[in-house]
Amino acid sequence: MNMIVLLTVMVISGQGHQKTYKIKRYVKVEGSRIILNDLVKGVMDPKLGVIELTGSPLPGQRKTITREMMRKMLHQELPGVKFVIPTKISVYRKFRMLRARSISRKIRDGLIKILPRGASVNDVNSGINRIRVPYGRIEFIPRGSGGSRGRWSGRIDVMSGNEKVTDFSASVLYSIIKTVPVSTCMISSGRKIRKSCIGKMSLDITRYQKIYTSAAALQGTIARRVIPAGVPFLVNSVKLPDIVKRGARVLMIAKIGKIKATAWGIAKSDGYLGKAVRIMNPRSKKMVTAFVVAPNTVRVGSQVGGNK
Repeated sequence: MNMIVLLTVMVISGQGHQKTYKIKRYVKVEGSRIILNDLVKGVMDPKLGVIELTGSPLPGQRKTITREMMRKMLHQELPGVKFVIPTKISVYRKFRMLRARSISRKIRDGLIKILPRGASVNDVNSGINRIRVPYGRIEFIPRGSGGSRGRWSGRIDVMSGNEKVTDFSASVLYSIIKTVPVSTCMISSGRKIRKSCIGKMSLDITRYQKIYTSAAALQGTIARRVIPAGVPFLVNSVKLPDIVKRGARVLMIAKIGKIKATAWGIAKSDGYLGKAVRIMNPRSKKMVTAFVVAPNTVRVGSQVGGNK
Protein backbone atom coordinates (compact mmCIF):
# COMPACT_ATOMS: atom_id res chain seq x y z
CA MET A 1 0.00 0.00 0.00
CA ASN A 2 1.48 3.38 -0.95
CA MET A 3 2.14 6.09 1.61
CA ILE A 4 -0.69 8.43 0.51
CA VAL A 5 -3.32 5.69 0.77
CA LEU A 6 -1.90 4.55 4.14
CA LEU A 7 -2.07 8.08 5.57
CA THR A 8 -5.62 8.49 4.25
CA VAL A 9 -6.68 5.23 5.93
CA MET A 10 -5.06 6.34 9.20
CA VAL A 11 -6.93 9.66 9.10
CA ILE A 12 -10.25 7.93 8.37
CA SER A 13 -9.64 5.33 11.09
CA GLY A 14 -8.75 8.04 13.62
CA GLN A 15 -11.94 10.10 13.11
CA GLY A 16 -14.41 10.16 15.97
CA HIS A 17 -17.29 9.12 13.76
CA GLN A 18 -15.96 6.66 11.17
CA LYS A 19 -17.93 6.36 7.94
CA THR A 20 -19.22 2.95 6.94
CA TYR A 21 -19.21 2.08 3.22
CA LYS A 22 -21.75 -0.22 1.65
CA ILE A 23 -20.73 -2.68 -1.06
CA LYS A 24 -23.14 -3.18 -3.97
CA ARG A 25 -24.71 -6.56 -4.62
CA TYR A 26 -24.64 -6.15 -8.43
CA VAL A 27 -21.78 -4.37 -10.14
CA LYS A 28 -21.01 -3.48 -13.76
CA VAL A 29 -17.42 -2.72 -14.72
CA GLU A 30 -15.56 -1.75 -17.91
CA GLY A 31 -11.88 -2.23 -17.10
CA SER A 32 -9.77 -5.34 -16.69
CA ARG A 33 -9.38 -4.70 -12.93
CA ILE A 34 -12.10 -4.15 -10.30
CA ILE A 35 -11.46 -1.02 -8.26
CA LEU A 36 -13.10 0.06 -5.01
CA ASN A 37 -15.14 2.80 -6.69
CA ASP A 38 -16.86 0.13 -8.80
CA LEU A 39 -18.11 -1.65 -5.67
CA VAL A 40 -18.99 1.08 -3.16
CA LYS A 41 -22.39 2.79 -3.06
CA GLY A 42 -22.23 6.56 -3.08
CA VAL A 43 -19.13 8.76 -3.06
CA MET A 44 -15.83 7.53 -1.67
CA ASP A 45 -12.56 9.28 -0.96
CA PRO A 46 -10.82 9.60 -4.38
CA LYS A 47 -7.53 8.26 -3.02
CA LEU A 48 -9.21 5.09 -1.80
CA GLY A 49 -11.59 4.61 -4.70
CA VAL A 50 -8.81 3.80 -7.19
CA ILE A 51 -7.46 0.86 -5.16
CA GLU A 52 -7.48 -2.31 -7.30
CA LEU A 53 -8.93 -5.38 -5.61
CA THR A 54 -9.03 -8.17 -8.19
CA GLY A 55 -9.32 -8.95 -11.89
CA SER A 56 -12.50 -8.44 -13.88
CA PRO A 57 -14.25 -11.24 -15.80
CA LEU A 58 -13.97 -11.37 -19.59
CA PRO A 59 -16.24 -8.97 -21.54
CA GLY A 60 -19.86 -10.12 -21.41
CA GLN A 61 -19.22 -12.55 -18.54
CA ARG A 62 -19.99 -12.51 -14.81
CA LYS A 63 -17.89 -13.17 -11.75
CA THR A 64 -19.13 -13.90 -8.24
CA ILE A 65 -17.22 -12.72 -5.19
CA THR A 66 -18.26 -14.15 -1.81
CA ARG A 67 -18.48 -12.08 1.36
CA GLU A 68 -15.46 -13.88 2.82
CA MET A 69 -13.34 -13.25 -0.28
CA MET A 70 -14.32 -9.57 -0.30
CA ARG A 71 -13.65 -9.18 3.44
CA LYS A 72 -10.12 -10.57 3.01
CA MET A 73 -9.36 -8.24 0.08
CA LEU A 74 -10.69 -5.17 1.88
CA HIS A 75 -8.92 -6.00 5.14
CA GLN A 76 -5.65 -6.41 3.27
CA GLU A 77 -5.97 -3.09 1.44
CA LEU A 78 -7.91 -1.00 3.98
CA PRO A 79 -7.52 -2.29 7.52
CA GLY A 80 -9.66 -0.34 9.97
CA VAL A 81 -12.16 0.95 7.37
CA LYS A 82 -15.69 -0.38 7.90
CA PHE A 83 -17.72 -1.97 5.10
CA VAL A 84 -21.14 -3.55 4.87
CA ILE A 85 -20.73 -6.53 2.55
CA PRO A 86 -23.57 -8.59 1.03
CA THR A 87 -23.40 -12.40 0.99
CA LYS A 88 -22.40 -12.42 -2.68
CA ILE A 89 -21.33 -9.74 -5.14
CA SER A 90 -22.07 -10.36 -8.82
CA VAL A 91 -19.68 -8.50 -11.12
CA TYR A 92 -20.60 -8.16 -14.80
CA ARG A 93 -18.17 -6.76 -17.33
CA LYS A 94 -19.68 -4.53 -19.98
CA PHE A 95 -18.66 -4.98 -23.58
CA ARG A 96 -19.06 -3.67 -27.08
CA MET A 97 -19.50 -5.87 -30.12
CA LEU A 98 -17.07 -5.88 -33.01
CA ARG A 99 -18.84 -6.91 -36.21
CA ALA A 100 -17.38 -8.64 -39.28
CA ARG A 101 -16.42 -5.42 -41.09
CA SER A 102 -14.54 -4.02 -38.08
CA ILE A 103 -12.85 -7.38 -37.47
CA SER A 104 -11.67 -7.49 -41.08
CA ARG A 105 -10.35 -3.93 -40.88
CA LYS A 106 -8.43 -4.60 -37.66
CA ILE A 107 -6.93 -7.80 -39.12
CA ARG A 108 -5.68 -5.72 -42.07
CA ASP A 109 -4.25 -3.06 -39.75
CA GLY A 110 -2.41 -5.68 -37.71
CA LEU A 111 -1.00 -7.56 -40.70
CA ILE A 112 0.35 -4.48 -42.48
CA LYS A 113 2.96 -4.28 -39.69
CA ILE A 114 4.43 -7.73 -40.49
CA LEU A 115 3.72 -8.28 -44.20
CA PRO A 116 6.43 -7.39 -46.74
CA ARG A 117 6.82 -3.70 -47.46
CA GLY A 118 4.28 -2.40 -49.94
CA ALA A 119 1.83 -5.27 -49.36
CA SER A 120 -1.88 -4.62 -49.78
CA VAL A 121 -4.36 -7.06 -48.21
CA ASN A 122 -6.99 -8.14 -50.74
CA ASP A 123 -9.00 -10.84 -48.98
CA VAL A 124 -9.49 -11.77 -45.31
CA ASN A 125 -10.92 -15.09 -44.13
CA SER A 126 -11.38 -15.75 -40.41
CA GLY A 127 -14.88 -17.20 -40.08
CA ILE A 128 -15.46 -14.78 -37.19
CA ASN A 129 -18.56 -12.58 -37.50
CA ARG A 130 -18.49 -10.88 -34.11
CA ILE A 131 -16.32 -10.59 -31.02
CA ARG A 132 -17.14 -9.23 -27.57
CA VAL A 133 -14.45 -6.78 -26.57
CA PRO A 134 -14.03 -4.34 -23.66
CA TYR A 135 -14.31 -0.61 -24.02
CA GLY A 136 -11.17 1.25 -24.98
CA ARG A 137 -8.45 0.60 -27.53
CA ILE A 138 -8.36 -2.87 -29.13
CA GLU A 139 -5.44 -4.27 -31.12
CA PHE A 140 -5.27 -7.35 -33.33
CA ILE A 141 -1.74 -8.77 -33.13
CA PRO A 142 -0.86 -11.53 -35.62
CA ARG A 143 1.52 -14.32 -34.65
CA GLY A 144 4.04 -15.86 -37.00
CA SER A 145 6.08 -14.74 -39.97
CA GLY A 146 5.30 -12.20 -42.68
CA GLY A 147 3.83 -14.71 -45.13
CA SER A 148 5.04 -15.64 -48.60
CA ARG A 149 3.87 -15.78 -52.21
CA GLY A 150 0.88 -13.53 -51.48
CA ARG A 151 -0.59 -15.58 -48.63
CA TRP A 152 -0.48 -15.39 -44.82
CA SER A 153 -2.16 -17.67 -42.29
CA GLY A 154 -1.84 -17.97 -38.52
CA ARG A 155 -3.32 -16.98 -35.17
CA ILE A 156 -4.38 -13.47 -34.18
CA ASP A 157 -4.45 -12.27 -30.57
CA VAL A 158 -7.12 -9.72 -29.64
CA MET A 159 -5.54 -7.44 -27.06
CA SER A 160 -6.87 -4.72 -24.78
CA GLY A 161 -3.70 -3.17 -23.40
CA ASN A 162 -1.85 -6.08 -21.76
CA GLU A 163 -5.04 -8.15 -21.48
CA LYS A 164 -5.64 -10.89 -24.03
CA VAL A 165 -9.36 -10.97 -24.78
CA THR A 166 -9.37 -13.91 -27.21
CA ASP A 167 -7.57 -15.33 -30.23
CA PHE A 168 -8.58 -16.98 -33.50
CA SER A 169 -7.21 -18.35 -36.79
CA ALA A 170 -7.20 -16.27 -39.96
CA SER A 171 -5.78 -16.33 -43.47
CA VAL A 172 -5.36 -13.50 -45.94
CA LEU A 173 -4.35 -12.97 -49.54
CA TYR A 174 -2.17 -9.98 -50.31
CA SER A 175 -0.47 -8.41 -53.30
CA ILE A 176 2.60 -6.25 -53.86
CA ILE A 177 2.28 -4.08 -56.95
CA LYS A 178 5.62 -2.98 -58.32
CA THR A 179 6.95 -1.67 -61.62
CA VAL A 180 9.46 -4.22 -62.94
CA PRO A 181 11.26 -4.89 -66.24
CA VAL A 182 9.39 -7.16 -68.69
CA SER A 183 10.26 -8.55 -72.10
CA THR A 184 8.81 -6.61 -75.05
CA CYS A 185 9.78 -9.24 -77.59
CA MET A 186 10.33 -12.99 -77.66
CA ILE A 187 13.93 -13.84 -76.76
CA SER A 188 15.35 -17.17 -77.93
CA SER A 189 17.41 -19.40 -75.67
CA GLY A 190 21.08 -18.41 -75.65
CA ARG A 191 20.43 -14.95 -77.12
CA LYS A 192 21.68 -11.80 -75.49
CA ILE A 193 18.96 -9.72 -73.81
CA ARG A 194 19.02 -6.41 -75.69
CA LYS A 195 17.97 -3.11 -74.19
CA SER A 196 15.32 -2.75 -76.93
CA CYS A 197 13.62 -5.92 -75.60
CA ILE A 198 13.26 -4.58 -72.05
CA GLY A 199 10.17 -2.60 -71.08
CA LYS A 200 8.36 -1.81 -67.83
CA MET A 201 5.09 -3.00 -66.34
CA SER A 202 3.31 -2.74 -62.97
CA LEU A 203 2.31 -6.17 -61.70
CA ASP A 204 1.81 -8.26 -58.57
CA ILE A 205 5.26 -9.63 -57.81
CA THR A 206 3.91 -12.16 -55.26
CA ARG A 207 2.79 -14.28 -58.22
CA TYR A 208 6.42 -15.03 -59.05
CA GLN A 209 9.12 -16.71 -57.00
CA LYS A 210 12.12 -14.53 -57.93
CA ILE A 211 12.18 -11.85 -60.61
CA TYR A 212 14.46 -9.01 -61.64
CA THR A 213 13.23 -5.69 -60.29
CA SER A 214 15.88 -3.56 -62.03
CA ALA A 215 16.64 -3.30 -65.74
CA ALA A 216 20.25 -2.43 -64.92
CA ALA A 217 20.74 -5.90 -63.42
CA LEU A 218 19.88 -7.45 -66.82
CA GLN A 219 22.74 -5.78 -68.66
CA GLY A 220 25.04 -8.32 -70.28
CA THR A 221 22.78 -11.30 -69.53
CA ILE A 222 21.58 -13.99 -71.91
CA ALA A 223 18.42 -16.12 -71.92
CA ARG A 224 18.68 -19.62 -70.45
CA ARG A 225 15.49 -20.56 -72.31
CA VAL A 226 12.85 -18.93 -74.51
CA ILE A 227 11.38 -15.84 -72.85
CA PRO A 228 7.96 -14.89 -74.29
CA ALA A 229 7.01 -11.26 -74.80
CA GLY A 230 5.13 -9.50 -72.01
CA VAL A 231 6.47 -11.46 -69.03
CA PRO A 232 8.84 -10.43 -66.21
CA PHE A 233 12.40 -11.72 -66.23
CA LEU A 234 12.65 -14.63 -63.80
CA VAL A 235 16.00 -14.95 -62.06
CA ASN A 236 16.35 -18.55 -63.26
CA SER A 237 15.48 -17.64 -66.86
CA VAL A 238 18.59 -15.53 -67.52
CA LYS A 239 22.28 -15.82 -66.80
CA LEU A 240 25.53 -14.01 -67.36
CA PRO A 241 27.49 -15.08 -70.45
CA ASP A 242 29.94 -17.92 -69.89
CA ILE A 243 33.52 -16.68 -69.67
CA VAL A 244 34.87 -20.17 -69.05
CA LYS A 245 34.06 -22.84 -71.64
CA ARG A 246 34.11 -26.60 -71.19
CA GLY A 247 37.42 -28.00 -72.47
CA ALA A 248 39.21 -24.65 -72.27
CA ARG A 249 42.61 -24.24 -70.64
CA VAL A 250 42.14 -22.10 -67.54
CA LEU A 251 44.40 -20.50 -64.95
CA MET A 252 43.79 -21.79 -61.43
CA ILE A 253 44.62 -19.47 -58.52
CA ALA A 254 44.89 -20.66 -54.93
CA LYS A 255 45.71 -18.40 -52.00
CA ILE A 256 46.45 -19.49 -48.44
CA GLY A 257 47.34 -16.56 -46.20
CA LYS A 258 50.06 -14.61 -47.99
CA ILE A 259 51.03 -17.54 -50.18
CA LYS A 260 49.65 -17.51 -53.74
CA ALA A 261 49.95 -20.46 -56.12
CA THR A 262 48.90 -20.81 -59.75
CA ALA A 263 48.53 -23.76 -62.09
CA TRP A 264 46.89 -24.60 -65.38
CA GLY A 265 43.82 -26.83 -65.61
CA ILE A 266 41.13 -28.00 -68.00
CA ALA A 267 37.54 -26.78 -67.51
CA LYS A 268 35.00 -29.60 -67.37
CA SER A 269 31.94 -27.31 -67.36
CA ASP A 270 30.90 -23.90 -68.63
CA GLY A 271 30.76 -21.03 -66.17
CA TYR A 272 29.89 -17.35 -65.85
CA LEU A 273 31.32 -14.87 -63.32
CA GLY A 274 30.96 -16.25 -59.81
CA LYS A 275 29.75 -19.71 -60.84
CA ALA A 276 31.31 -22.90 -59.47
CA VAL A 277 32.93 -25.04 -62.16
CA ARG A 278 34.79 -28.36 -62.19
CA ILE A 279 38.46 -28.17 -63.16
CA MET A 280 40.79 -31.10 -63.90
CA ASN A 281 44.49 -31.00 -63.13
CA PRO A 282 46.03 -32.41 -66.37
CA ARG A 283 48.98 -33.96 -64.52
CA SER A 284 47.29 -35.64 -61.56
CA LYS A 285 43.87 -36.01 -63.27
CA LYS A 286 42.31 -34.87 -60.00
CA MET A 287 39.10 -32.80 -60.10
CA VAL A 288 38.64 -29.65 -58.03
CA THR A 289 35.83 -27.15 -57.65
CA ALA A 290 36.69 -23.53 -58.39
CA PHE A 291 34.85 -20.25 -58.92
CA VAL A 292 35.04 -18.16 -62.07
CA VAL A 293 36.69 -14.78 -61.37
CA ALA A 294 37.64 -13.62 -64.89
CA PRO A 295 37.73 -14.94 -68.46
CA ASN A 296 39.44 -18.36 -68.33
CA THR A 297 40.50 -17.71 -64.73
CA VAL A 298 39.20 -19.48 -61.63
CA ARG A 299 39.91 -19.30 -57.93
CA VAL A 300 40.12 -22.47 -55.87
CA GLY A 301 38.63 -22.46 -52.38
CA SER A 302 36.38 -19.37 -52.18
CA GLN A 303 33.68 -17.67 -54.21
CA VAL A 304 34.21 -14.12 -55.42
CA GLY A 305 31.19 -11.97 -56.46
CA GLY A 306 28.87 -12.61 -59.41
CA ASN A 307 25.70 -14.70 -59.70
CA LYS A 308 25.55 -18.28 -58.64
